Amino acid sequence: MNEKAALNDELRSLHLLAPVSQAALLVKVAQEARVLHLSLGDSRREPMVARDLESALEGAMDAAPGAEADDAAGHLVDVLRRTRALGLQIRAEISDVEIDGALGLARLPLLSAVLSDVQSHARVAQAA
Repeated sequence: MNEKAALNDELRSLHLLAPVSQAALLVKVAQEARVLHLSLGDSRREPMVARDLESALEGAMDAAPGAEADDAAGHLVDVLRRTRALGLQIRAEISDVEIDGALGLARLPLLSAVLSDVQSHARVAQAA
């Protein structure tokens, strides 16, 4: 199993984890990613939390291993606790995206995250 597949296996249960464990996993995945895509799913009622989550994930992507990554995880824990208190949850996966730039075609690791209502995620899971 390749590294991205292993990370995606871990991410499948992200919504079941406590915020501290979610943050640790998201920091680990963010350290692998070079591009972030955050969407709001069906929840557009808390744009400030979405902006804070995007900022926290970008901070985790840019953090150097060690103290910087620990600080990024702490910030992410705070944001994840707020999302949970608002009845929101995050789902995520890592994949590759191809970008055609000045130096030609490049494949970059992409962290895709979706912020959605807990109830809507439960409805989707029941329908599947």
